Amino acid sequence: MSSYSSIKRQEIHKNRNKNFHFKKYFETQNLAIQNDELQAHLRNEKNLRFLINEWSIKFSQEAEELKVSKEKLEEHIRRL
Repeated sequence: MSSYSSIKRQEIHKNRNKNFHFKKYFETQNLAIQNDELQAHLRNEKNLRFLINEWSIKFSQEAEELKVSKEKLEEHIRRL
């Protein structure tokens, strides 16, 4: 009877070890997936910042062009 209990204890211990390793494996997989998702999110944020900066520069240039055009029109109106 004692050898049967010893075998059972060994099986239980072996199963606990397997469960522990499976748990660690799946936790690692989940962390890897979360890391990939965060990296993608970061890339998207960087791309958005770049686009916003590009638009800001473009709008500033257009605003400057409009200001110059307005000044030229005002000068032309004064001459008339």
